[in-house]
Amino acid sequence: MKIAHHRWPITVLYTVAFAVIAALSFGIFALSNRTLIWYLDGITQHYPMIIELHRLLVQHGLGGLAGWSWTFGLGVDKLTTLSYYVLGDPFAYLLALLPTRLLESGYGWFVVARLYATGLAFLPLAKTYRFKPLSQLLGSLTYAFTGYSLMIGVHHPFFLMPMIWMPLLFVGIERILRGKNWGVLGLVTGLAILSNFYFAYILGLGSLLYAGIRFWHRKTDRSLLVSGWQALRRFVTAALSGVLLAGIFLVPSLLMMLHSTRAAATFANGLWLYPASYYLKLSNAVLTTGNGLSYWAVLGMSGLTFLGCVYVLVHWKQHRFLAGTLLAIVVGLGFPAVAAFFNVLSTPSNRWLLLAVVPFTLATMVLADHLTELTVVDRRWIGGAAAGLLLCVYLSNGLVFNNPGRNLITYGLFLALTAALVGSGQQPAKLVVPVVCALVGLNLVNNAWGYYDPNASQQATQQLRRGDATKYLTDYYDGAQVVPQASKTFTRVNQLPSFNVFRTAGNNYAMLHNLHGIMSYFSVENGYVGQFSQDLQNSQYQMNSPITQIDNRTGMNHLLGVKTIFARQDQIEDQMALPYGYHVTKKIFAEKPVYALSNGTGTQLLTTNLNFPLVYSQPKALSAAQWRSLSGYDRERSLTQAALVDHPKASQRTTYHSPGKTLDYTVTANTIPVVDSTNKLIQYRLKQAFAGQKNNLNNKQSANFGQTLKMPKLTLDENGLMTKQEEAQYGPMVQLDQNREAVDRVLTQNQEIVARTNEANANGLKQLTSDAQGTPISYTLTIKRPKLAQGTELYLDLSGIEAQRLTTQDQLHAEDNTSVLGATPRSDLTKLNDWRDAVNSPDLGDYWVKAQTRNQTKSFTQLGIDNLSDYEPKHQVLLNLGYSQKKRETVDITFSTTRQITFKSVKLVAMPFNQRYDRQVHAAQKRGLQNAQVRDNRVSGQLTTNQASVLTTSIPYSTGWRLMVDGRTTPTTVVNDGFVGAQIGAGKHQIVLTYQTPGLKLGTAMTGVGLLFLLLGSGWTWFHRPTKRKHKH
Repeated sequence: MKIAHHRWPITVLYTVAFAVIAALSFGIFALSNRTLIWYLDGITQHYPMIIELHRLLVQHGLGGLAGWSWTFGLGVDKLTTLSYYVLGDPFAYLLALLPTRLLESGYGWFVVARLYATGLAFLPLAKTYRFKPLSQLLGSLTYAFTGYSLMIGVHHPFFLMPMIWMPLLFVGIERILRGKNWGVLGLVTGLAILSNFYFAYILGLGSLLYAGIRFWHRKTDRSLLVSGWQALRRFVTAALSGVLLAGIFLVPSLLMMLHSTRAAATFANGLWLYPASYYLKLSNAVLTTGNGLSYWAVLGMSGLTFLGCVYVLVHWKQHRFLAGTLLAIVVGLGFPAVAAFFNVLSTPSNRWLLLAVVPFTLATMVLADHLTELTVVDRRWIGGAAAGLLLCVYLSNGLVFNNPGRNLITYGLFLALTAALVGSGQQPAKLVVPVVCALVGLNLVNNAWGYYDPNASQQATQQLRRGDATKYLTDYYDGAQVVPQASKTFTRVNQLPSFNVFRTAGNNYAMLHNLHGIMSYFSVENGYVGQFSQDLQNSQYQMNSPITQIDNRTGMNHLLGVKTIFARQDQIEDQMALPYGYHVTKKIFAEKPVYALSNGTGTQLLTTNLNFPLVYSQPKALSAAQWRSLSGYDRERSLTQAALVDHPKASQRTTYHSPGKTLDYTVTANTIPVVDSTNKLIQYRLKQAFAGQKNNLNNKQSANFGQTLKMPKLTLDENGLMTKQEEAQYGPMVQLDQNREAVDRVLTQNQEIVARTNEANANGLKQLTSDAQGTPISYTLTIKRPKLAQGTELYLDLSGIEAQRLTTQDQLHAEDNTSVLGATPRSDLTKLNDWRDAVNSPDLGDYWVKAQTRNQTKSFTQLGIDNLSDYEPKHQVLLNLGYSQKKRETVDITFSTTRQITFKSVKLVAMPFNQRYDRQVHAAQKRGLQNAQVRDNRVSGQLTTNQASVLTTSIPYSTGWRLMVDGRTTPTTVVNDGFVGAQIGAGKHQIVLTYQTPGLKLGTAMTGVGLLFLLLGSGWTWFHRPTKRKHKH
């Protein structure tokens, strides 16, 4: 490309332009003292994984990346876990080689490096299409700084890798269609699969579509240089070689995925169409960035890209295949099944839009090639399309333009670009081209600021401050981790729910402190562990974090070998219910504060002597049929007495007798806040009038005479009713006769709601409902014989859960009813605003239910159909209300964010813990592995049994574990619904368990064959390449 009479390589110009835009875009992080580490997955997954990769490489080299880890939750295979995040990312290795003190800042540097590499990788594809040099430059920049890449760069940095491999895959396809060798496609295919098997699936589908489209395109314009069979053979050969090359990661990862928690995900979250709010948000998502995610529909394209798409569609005859692709993308955005299909047949996450960036960028370059050749018709279409987009945004917003301020800059730059192109016919090319380039550059910087500038976007404030991430991870336990670290025997640690007030679905912080934690937070989790957690009805189960803190349940803590539990100092001071058998240590570890992240209180430890060994023998066993007939709490308790195996031996068979007791209770709906009588209506209007007076005062008025405004002091009885005298006194003040017919209708509606809910709950809790204003009613369960709950762990067993969502009409009716009761008429504009809010904020099925006793508060959350990581419908939940020696008489139930929840049954169950339980646990401890040696891939020791028994462990099941008993190979099996076990005979035995990643040998062999295949194929092509003929003179 020629500039100032000098021809510059396009890569140099791209590098300079990228550096300028990146400096303006990412420089804001330096000004705001923030990093590129996100406060959710960045601090809980990605940055910890980089730290762990650094540790493994420094301590063990590449050999440390395979095998078993005891610090990744309950224990997982390192290779299959790390391969999803870092093992196939060359930038991660470069980052991990930095000194520890530079990892945090290096994390951000390599996000920028990956972003740079995306545009650099696009240049070869742009050259393949023979676009003008300026168009290639603009295309590579808009590709690198598209909204999708800007968002994932700070949220999920390794998600940028497919943006690098994708254009290179397409270059390999183009080479085959031009009659060249398949080697490039085979090599890049292998690298893409090695990088991440999940994105390899998306890229594979995208490559198939691209190859098909380009084959027919070239065949149509007669530029195809190979026959269909030749192309197919080379494509298959390239794909096969790529799969073989990636075998070392691919085979183990596929085997893990087949037995992961995601194997049974609900396709497309059960959706045929998206909620209306999704479609209404799409038009604004076309150009803007920094918006909340809606099914991952992240576009954020530049203004030139949008107008390029319009140009291609206008000239569809010349660009029919590209135009058809753009239309297919628009259609695909409309159906959840498309997103779910590309998302490995799971949730409707539109991550497939990474594929759309290529056709979008091609459209950008098509327009850039014709910047100075636009016809009058072209300019009219450009102007009309710009106006049409803004009109769609206005209409989709509900006839308002209440977008964030940053969007005004986006649309301002878009209008300026539109004006430059529409007016280009009257201006010289030397003026139009620089103006367009400048506007595109500003557009890209502004797009970045939509995610990165704290002044422009709430999302930018989610990036952690400099130094905070490292300090937070280092001081997460306030130094209390030194106690379990000093243990000479293998035990595990846990933390009380809400130990850290900085809430996430889960975390991997125990891993960073070399502790044997039970919680993990990975995208791919062991399906056996997930099944165990679900079968025991762990209310904290999620696909990404199947164990979490196991709801603080005593039996599960003991079974999993948890000896130490971290607790906040204030949790102990508030006498929060603790699992049975755990005692508070005296030492308080003072808080090591980190701004906005730490707890604001110190840390204390709970310890027990009732934790089960990692390996022990159980002489008694339950069959799967017996165990399946039990409830979640009885399943948990039964595993402390006997092992669970599919087919126990006759001598091992036993029966389980539940010590738990179902408690009788009565249900009382708290209807005092429900406005169902004239008496309560008067109170309601008095409160509304008082609140309205206070709210209408400015600061000066409030200071001068705000204190003189006082709510009348009313004498209320136990039903929340004031006296007859007060009713007569205040009734005339609140205009009871105004709109009386409507008032009586709402009062009657509330009376009927109260009557129905009382009737439904006459024989146990069956319904949680809301009043006519949409306000949830709270309920109290009163235990008839509270002494039975003393010395027990109390469970709330909810089954047959069904929720009735709020419709748009429900929300509007609630607003109407509130208006009627408050005597506050709603204008047509107010009604329009309420309708807009109801449509944009629909009830997507997410809600929570909270249960509270005297010393414990527990809740469960049903995630909505817009959740793309952990959505699963919950029809049965078991909440642990904690262990207590004191009397508990009531359980308060509240819920939120939905209209009504019904239950088939709700039981209160008291599970006693006493000396008998202690003796059972101590007996199991005595049967534990003696002289136990626990290493990364090996567990050994001696086990003595008096009879044929079940070797029982809390090692998550994997076919990679091999068992040797007295030097003889013994087959392993699944015990206790998810762990490694085996049948062993009576006597004293030498036990050796060893681990090797399943499929690693096969995968390594495949990689070797793939490398050989690529070398031989490339060598064959090189030796048989056609020689150039000399030109005749």
